[in-house]
Amino acid sequence: MRFKGGSNTLAFAMGGLALAIISTGSAVAATGQVVNLADGSNPSHVAKVDASGHLLASVSGSVATHLATISNFSRGTNAVVGDNTTASCSVIYEPPTGKAAILRHLEASTLYASESGSSDFAALYLDLPGDAHCAGTLLQYVSEATAGNSTIPFDPGLPVPAGASLSAQPYLTGPTANFTQYTVTGYLVAPGLVPNTASSNSKAPARTVRPKQ
Repeated sequence: MRFKGGSNTLAFAMGGLALAIISTGSAVAATGQVVNLADGSNPSHVAKVDASGHLLASVSGSVATHLATISNFSRGTNAVVGDNTTASCSVIYEPPTGKAAILRHLEASTLYASESGSSDFAALYLDLPGDAHCAGTLLQYVSEATAGNSTIPFDPGLPVPAGASLSAQPYLTGPTANFTQYTVTGYLVAPGLVPNTASSNSKAPARTVRPKQ
């Protein structure tokens, strides 16, 4: 293509083009194209964008989420052993130093009871910092009368502040030794997420009766 008028005419044309781009480029860049996203089976179902330019969406059904990472999983276990004269308080769980915890459930496994037909049980306590073990907030009674397993859920979770502990005090009636293993599982959180006060999940005392197996 040849421009008449020499190099001055070409320079003038290029300068005008550059001026047009500069003066309109920002407006063109900020203007998007209108495109409809619609359901292929029902064109009336069209996606929407809010005033901030975010695409609006909703979830149909359930979404799988994780309460914590594997590295934050926490577990504690201890046995309550003895008879009606020797059984004493046992600490089942304490968060690591500098951590608080959310406990999800407890499992009690009585390997052998003190005697047939006994009314053996244990009281679970949440002991806050400064509390003696088995002298804090009473959470639950757990039957140890017969051999077997039972699970106590703490949903949505039992908060255990940093420096606190979960303990069990057995109350045994027979002279023969009772052996019950307690195991709690949950996950660790930052200390600031769990107030250093009595748990709001604390329950009125209630005997948990294990079905005979």
